[in-house]
Amino acid sequence: MRGIYFFVFLLISLTASYALDSVVVKLDPNYVETYGEPVYFKICVENIPPRGSLGVPDLYTDANIVDGGCGGVDITVNYSPEYLKPLEFNWSEEFKDIKLKEYRFENGTFYLSILFSNSPKEGNIYLGTLAFIPIKEGETTLNISGVVSSEYGIKYSSKNRYYIDYGKTSQRIAYYPDTKFQGATVVIKGVSNYTNYSTRLEGTFNESDVLDEHSEFKGKILYKIINNITVTPNFNTSKVVVKEVDIIEKSPNITLVINTSVDYRLLIFTFLGSLISGVLFGAVIRWMRIV
Repeated sequence: MRGIYFFVFLLISLTASYALDSVVVKLDPNYVETYGEPVYFKICVENIPPRGSLGVPDLYTDANIVDGGCGGVDITVNYSPEYLKPLEFNWSEEFKDIKLKEYRFENGTFYLSILFSNSPKEGNIYLGTLAFIPIKEGETTLNISGVVSSEYGIKYSSKNRYYIDYGKTSQRIAYYPDTKFQGATVVIKGVSNYTNYSTRLEGTFNESDVLDEHSEFKGKILYKIINNITVTPNFNTSKVVVKEVDIIEKSPNITLVINTSVDYRLLIFTFLGSLISGVLFGAVIRWMRIV
């Protein structure tokens, strides 16, 4: 009887020792209070197993195929259009140049897809930042779901299995870690009129309207951005004077334009001055020859 208990205890211990932490897909932060300001959430994937740390997927028969890592992510975030209006999504610096990716807003759903075909990821990754404008007071929840795939295209789920020591007498079955999802709660204690949301700093710059082409609000102005600063040369002091400003908005689209128009009065004065100087110089030379 003691032998049976010992065997069960050993089996449980071995099972626990081979258990893997779940892959986590989450919104960060998971709780936000706002009095009308836009709310921002980072989309993160954590605890991705290292490449080659698992085994041979049961769909493969090549012992050299050892799985792990992350080859791609498909994520869906459901939000309430009654409380939140989509503002923007910005890819993180690490992934903004990857070609095989897309995102869109559609009827209360944000969808994101990205493939790491050339360089599978591992550990923790930050995909990008999602932003909303609060439009109604109350409390609302953002739910996140989706699929995280391994380097060889296997969904991280405890229903999928792989083989350790594939093809050997010591071969045994193990299971992929599950994927857990952590959404977020937004408590809206006040709203503002962001229909014509502007990043105007001091009212001295040109603006252009920006449309969210991926949004269900397509055709409506979601916000404005600064796109031009005009700087005029000061000819009296021969230097360019630019008023110092603090850029507080996130990634404004700013172009510095120098006004290089010609001052014709200055050219005329310069020409007359040169002409008079030439005449005087010639008179002096002739006088010196006479003397």
